[in-house]
Amino acid sequence: MMLGMSGYEVCAALKADPATAAIPVLFVTALSESDDEVEGFNAGGVDYITKPVSPPVVRARVRTHLSLVRMEELKATRLAIVQRLGLAAEYKGMPPPCSPMISAPIAAWVCITFQVRPLRRGRACGF
Repeated sequence: MMLGMSGYEVCAALKADPATAAIPVLFVTALSESDDEVEGFNAGGVDYITKPVSPPVVRARVRTHLSLVRMEELKATRLAIVQRLGLAAEYKGMPPPCSPMISAPIAAWVCITFQVRPLRRGRACGF
């Protein structure tokens, strides 16, 4: 047993903070009633291990939860890459910033922003 805060309260506090919310919490406890286990999961725990523990089982469960975290991180990274590629594909079909299709104020902004020189032949600026 812990002094001050229960393990459920510590877990709930970790899950409430965005900086620590993604950390998987495994309960290792002497409380073996099903109500205690449900409370642990409701607090945000990902696993509930009752004492006495078997070290190989604990290691296997920790390994499993760490691999699940890695898979979620990989999934989020892949999603971000796909979203960026989608944005790039949207821009691919756009006319160049100095084409006649772009209005003069926008073309002037492009020239100022990207420090390119204006052209005289009907185009606002050149790269």
